[in-house]
Amino acid sequence: MKKKYHFLLAFLFFLIFSSVSPEQANLERVHDRAHLLTQEQINHLKNIADACSKQWHVNIVVVTLDDPNIRGYGLQSFADDFFDYNGYGEHGCLLAYNKAYDTCYISTKGVAMKALNDQVLASIGPDIRLHLAMQNYAGAFERFIVDASNSIGKQVSFPFAKYLLIACAVGVVIGLAITLSWKAKLKSVAYQKSAKNYVVQDSLTITNQQDVYLYSHVTKTAIPKESSSNHSSSHTSSSGSSHGGGFI
Repeated sequence: MKKKYHFLLAFLFFLIFSSVSPEQANLERVHDRAHLLTQEQINHLKNIADACSKQWHVNIVVVTLDDPNIRGYGLQSFADDFFDYNGYGEHGCLLAYNKAYDTCYISTKGVAMKALNDQVLASIGPDIRLHLAMQNYAGAFERFIVDASNSIGKQVSFPFAKYLLIACAVGVVIGLAITLSWKAKLKSVAYQKSAKNYVVQDSLTITNQQDVYLYSHVTKTAIPKESSSNHSSSHTSSSGSSHGGGFI
């Protein structure tokens, strides 16, 4: 019995620690290739992006460039590939701003695809574009990071919910172990296929039987249609990953 409890204890430790995500690597989340920001602004944006990314276990990234060779949907491909090939994982979003054409594209992946769906992008886009038009680049990128974090936070589960599920799982396992240990001690109880051993012979005589139809009840429920407001346009990047997003 002690061996069983030792195994159970080891299993519980494995369950708890395997459910806790390790700290994210120190990734660079602000890349100012177009030299639009001061070093102080870059550091400020990095601190915000790092905090928001680690809070929701995603990556929120900003990239600026000034490249006349990247136009139209080339910026979409650039944003998707930059996220995929720089170790940002399966969940997050990236804003790419090309100063050469004053174009801005937001690429989303994983949980961020639902969090930043078409409706949300249409909502946050004008404010970001307003800051860009005023050449307040730091304000535009900070607005993106904060809005993306708020939207993702509404989509993903809060940390305490995950630990509540872990606690429930631990409780179920412990309760099951205790119940099984009690059951093992019930040596006098044997499984019976029927109740005939508990009925006095010839004490019950059934003289008549019939099936009586009482009533019927039918419930109809309409199948809800998917709301177009939660739709997120999607496409496949060169790495084969699914991305959402759009120009703002």
